Amino acid sequence: MVERVWGFHAPEIRIVSGVLPGWSTAVRIVQLTDLHFGLVTPRGLLDAAVASTNAQHPDLVVLTGDFVCRGSRYIGQITQTLGALEVPAIAVLGNHDHWVAADAVRRALQRAGVVVLQNQWTTVELRGQRLQIAGLDDSTSGNHDIEATVRGLGDGPTLGLTHNPEAAPMLWERGVHGVLCGHTHAGQLHLRGLTRAVYRSILGQGFVGGMYTTDRGWVYVSAGLGAGAVPWRTGKPTRREVTLLELG
Repeated sequence: MVERVWGFHAPEIRIVSGVLPGWSTAVRIVQLTDLHFGLVTPRGLLDAAVASTNAQHPDLVVLTGDFVCRGSRYIGQITQTLGALEVPAIAVLGNHDHWVAADAVRRALQRAGVVVLQNQWTTVELRGQRLQIAGLDDSTSGNHDIEATVRGLGDGPTLGLTHNPEAAPMLWERGVHGVLCGHTHAGQLHLRGLTRAVYRSILGQGFVGGMYTTDRGWVYVSAGLGAGAVPWRTGKPTRREVTLLELG
């Protein structure tokens, strides 16, 4: 795997452990988020992230939104890059996808073989055990529908996907114990003692980056890969990442 792409450090693997009630099988799930195909994010960096994902030999890949940046010009690259994933993949959309061209982004993902959940759930079998995946559409853009998302959902092990982590409590309240999100880029420009306070007080983001555990459930907020405005990231918490979730 390349170490640098056009002056950018290639994404690092970040290993996260998670527990879901009723889940007992050791599986590996890779999360990719905030790819932001476009001028601000080098295409080579995203290709490197997919190569790194395949090298982990995961059982499943999940993608938690913001595939585009501020325009639709690069949507075709979504299919080209993500079509190289070697295992089944499931996605939800993010605010930028809805602001730009949600239908076109969804079709590009589907052409790459990615299943897109928009206020829906599905079931996958991983190493002989069934896992429910609940995909809540983006709340930032007002496209979420929690009741539709969980309608008919069984009481078995369930993993939630949504873009904005502030929506995680809605999933916890409906019995979805673990949630994977993105959206914040973990602050992107990290200043100790300041960035998280600014996100909380000005942006209303209580979950900025990393793992948060409550008595109702947990949410992991990945720093993601790309950028929607400036390309730079500062501080260790914001380093571009391929998240490897180890369940079981």
